[in-house]
Amino acid sequence: MSAKSDTEAPAAEITPARGFSLMPDDARQALRIRRYLIGSGTSLLVPVCLFLAHWLDVMPMSAALAAQAMVVLFSFLRDPLMDLPPRCSSSSA
Repeated sequence: MSAKSDTEAPAAEITPARGFSLMPDDARQALRIRRYLIGSGTSLLVPVCLFLAHWLDVMPMSAALAAQAMVVLFSFLRDPLMDLPPRCSSSSA
């Protein structure tokens, strides 16, 4: 005796859980995430290598911190610098 009215929403389709995954089904978005993770991993390697160089007495701590500061500064300036228009102009007057 359960008559459905026209205003009821259809029942949601329940799909089995796939588990947690960082990669979405969209191939382009998965590529973006992979590239981001590769860049992040590389950025995390820099301070590890600088600390290791200091720990092995290859580099003083002040130089390691200065190098890390330059990396951080470049990472903040990189995006705005990439957005600047080219300064070359080829005007044929």
